[in-house]
Amino acid sequence: MEVNLVGVWREGMREALWVMGNLPPEELLGVYEERMKIEEGFRDLKGHMGFSGVMSKGWEAMEKTLALVALAYGVGLLVGEEARRRLKGGARREGGSGGYTRGSLSS
Repeated sequence: MEVNLVGVWREGMREALWVMGNLPPEELLGVYEERMKIEEGFRDLKGHMGFSGVMSKGWEAMEKTLALVALAYGVGLLVGEEARRRLKGGARREGGSGGYTRGSLSS
């Protein structure tokens, strides 16, 4: 199997970052950086919830991890549905007024 190898050494880094994959080299680093944003966000969220060292080695740790996944899924679902409504120009409920208004992402 052929793979591409991309290396970058940015200012402030102690060593180069090497990424290997089957994507074109110009896409490979960008995809890796987007994935790292997700990983870092997950790590930060676990830290804020008080279980940054959780590895699903025991029942309690697994339950905490599953609760976090369920929470992240729920938040993602709500945000995604609101974004879809706004992108389609659909009606959305205004808080407290009881009315509906048409919205866009800039509103």
